[in-house]
Amino acid sequence: MNSINTASSLRIPSRQTLAELPARAVQFLRAVAGHRELQSALAERGYTPLQHNEGVQLLQEVCAYRNHAPNPSPERPQCEQTPLDWTTRTSESSPRLLEALALYQWYILWSAAARSQIKRRDWLILLGLAARRRRS
Repeated sequence: MNSINTASSLRIPSRQTLAELPARAVQFLRAVAGHRELQSALAERGYTPLQHNEGVQLLQEVCAYRNHAPNPSPERPQCEQTPLDWTTRTSESSPRLLEALALYQWYILWSAAARSQIKRRDWLILLGLAARRRRS
């Protein structure tokens, strides 16, 4: 199952949603990777190690550092590599926006599958799909 649909069927989320996306994806991926029962529950919806690896790869692409220097020289320190602001919607950042949208679509697909398949609130909290209730 390929989680990437055509661009015309994907709505562009807000900048805040895109900014929060990597943290949400990390929480989801870590929870699934570390919990066999979650893996089994999601496997019933078609979530396999292939889909998990796709999510990890998309996350790595979104969070990748890129060198801004046109001709990097060995004299330049590594600290000059800075992350691109992939939440800006300009033609220069369109590859980063496309990477973020691919991760967003992957996350929306599998978080919806998890919500429909998993009814245990503690598992949903672990996945980052529910919040802890406050005691009054």
